[in-house]
Amino acid sequence: MLLSLLSLLLLLLNGTVQSNDCSTEGFMELSLLEAKTGSTNNNGQTTAGLAESVETRWIITEEDKWFHCSKKNSKLTEVLVGVDIRTVTGNRNQYPRIEIWREKEGDYKDPVCVELRLSPHNFTTNGLYHYTLPTPLTIKKKNKDYTLGVYQPPDDRSVVRFYKVTGTGQIGRIDDDDIDNNDEIEEDDILSVPSSMLLIRPTKLSSSCSYPPIDSSFNTNSLSVTNVIPVSDTRAFPDIQFTCN
Repeated sequence: MLLSLLSLLLLLLNGTVQSNDCSTEGFMELSLLEAKTGSTNNNGQTTAGLAESVETRWIITEEDKWFHCSKKNSKLTEVLVGVDIRTVTGNRNQYPRIEIWREKEGDYKDPVCVELRLSPHNFTTNGLYHYTLPTPLTIKKKNKDYTLGVYQPPDDRSVVRFYKVTGTGQIGRIDDDDIDNNDEIEEDDILSVPSSMLLIRPTKLSSSCSYPPIDSSFNTNSLSVTNVIPVSDTRAFPDIQFTCN
């Protein structure tokens, strides 16, 4: 243990600080923990990042996760999400969108959306965030099935990245040619991804709405977002930024 601490101290002092007038800003940037993705929980389910090299759009197609409201113009005001957060840079400055779609005979219509804006200041140790929407999303029609979806910017541009869990649930990936379609997505334009679920659930809706409870596996899977897997004698430390005048 003492040897490891001395090695870390030497690494920090090795030519990186050349001024006596320095300060540090420390926070955990989850993207630096490379081993967190692809880790396997005890229940056999695997958590992996949703972001790809291109922008993508996803819909929860599992009927057990849909919700409906008995009154029109009901509101969604809060969601529970499992994400990681990175610092904003020159090119990495885009945020995902949370979307609501109305399901009709296998097709999805009338999406409404809002950006999910989080920063490293919102850091949690388990990757779970109760997010109050800056603008409530409106469920316009009553007694219809609605479902959540996600628009995810390309990986190298995403400040916030959603996660999916393989081994349970069902989601769909909207065809790249229809990524900008904000009217109606037909069933044929959705690539089914069975045995997968998005780490997003509604938590606060108008009293006229009903939605399925959040099962315990959601919390368990979210822990994988921040998992660190030891490799030999390698340790993972928070990202520490040194600023010198």
